[in-house]
Amino acid sequence: MDGKFLYKLYGMNLESDLELPQLVKLPSEEENKGIDVVIRKGRFPEELKREKSCWSEIKKPVALLSNDTCYLYIENGKEIAYELKENSKNPQYLGSYILGWGMTILLWQLGELGIHCSCVANENGAVLISGNSGSGKSTVTAFFLDNGYHLMADDIARVVLKEDGAYAYPAFPAQKFCRDVAVSRELDLDELIHIDEDKDKFLVPYEGPFPLGPEKVRTMVFLTKIGTKEPVFREMVGFDKYMTCLNALFLKPLLKEHLTDKENAESALKMASLFPIYLSARPFEGDTKAEVLNNLRALL
Repeated sequence: MDGKFLYKLYGMNLESDLELPQLVKLPSEEENKGIDVVIRKGRFPEELKREKSCWSEIKKPVALLSNDTCYLYIENGKEIAYELKENSKNPQYLGSYILGWGMTILLWQLGELGIHCSCVANENGAVLISGNSGSGKSTVTAFFLDNGYHLMADDIARVVLKEDGAYAYPAFPAQKFCRDVAVSRELDLDELIHIDEDKDKFLVPYEGPFPLGPEKVRTMVFLTKIGTKEPVFREMVGFDKYMTCLNALFLKPLLKEHLTDKENAESALKMASLFPIYLSARPFEGDTKAEVLNNLRALL
């Protein structure tokens, strides 16, 4: 198909007129099963544009997003139309915005969850690894990978809630590394995709096994820093567990005051009821990496 690229993402068949080299190509045996999501270049309606550069409207059936790089028009959980802005400072980030904000908004329109987390899995199911920037997600993800798990997602996991549990769907086989981590691993930065100017991050291909099917979520760990002298590790319950699920939504910064709207609140409550969630908190000061990882052995 001229000018069209076919991919597998989050268990969905995706057609794009923009090449997205980090994604898994759609297996040939699935090409006759139809397309679930279309990504295409389009002209953003002039009447919807605003003077300010960065804004969003997260709605159904149509959601709108504008940033310094592009406009996105997301419709009915099926299509993402993009327009690259003239004189864009970061045109190379277009794909990252589409796969990040664009796809997460699309999942929200479908009534599904885009969780801000890493996701790993083994024969016992999937583990979601959530936490704020700098909380240690990369270190903990590497710990699970070194202990027989395979990668499913590095930044966003699609999570579908069913009566018998929550199911995570794989994103694409790549991880985000900060410049210092990439340099320490002697990677050729010129061969990597630079995806985040502010945090200076690169997309690094994952070389391990990468199955394309869903895995039932077994547990979730929330990483944070805390004002104690020793690491804390405990199972979360009640309101804390619910708020952890709500705050883990990738769309939290865009939903703003609508984060606790009925639909989002009910999804967070259901998610909290389907699997255990553990708090893993480390002190602001000192090197407690060994103690934190030793606590997490209980989840292996």
